[in-house]
Amino acid sequence: MAFGMLAIIAGVALILLGIERWYYPLLDYTTYRLNALGFLGIFVVIIGIVLLIFAFLTKETARKQLVCGRCGAEILSSYAVCPKCGAYYKKQCAKCKATLESSVAYCPHCGSKDFVSPGQQI
Repeated sequence: MAFGMLAIIAGVALILLGIERWYYPLLDYTTYRLNALGFLGIFVVIIGIVLLIFAFLTKETARKQLVCGRCGAEILSSYAVCPKCGAYYKKQCAKCKATLESSVAYCPHCGSKDFVSPGQQI
């Protein structure tokens, strides 16, 4: 993510350095154009934006993966059970049947403290 931000800052600096002032004395007209350095700056800004998007997307997928404490397999955080060894990572409220993280002591939906594993019958 730092490389993306750095690329955007460098690109903006190149754009500012690449602005040329053109003066036409016969017409008494002044205009501003980008030289090659300015276009390089635009290209660097685009690369920076792509790097930021890529960093954000990979960060999101990395957050969603866990490691099973029992067998060491990589699992998604949305899984209730490890597909390799069957260890439970979520529990279900016995009263309202809401699926919750295994670390909660009380159900935030109904206040019950009775839980079962998601595959068990209530």
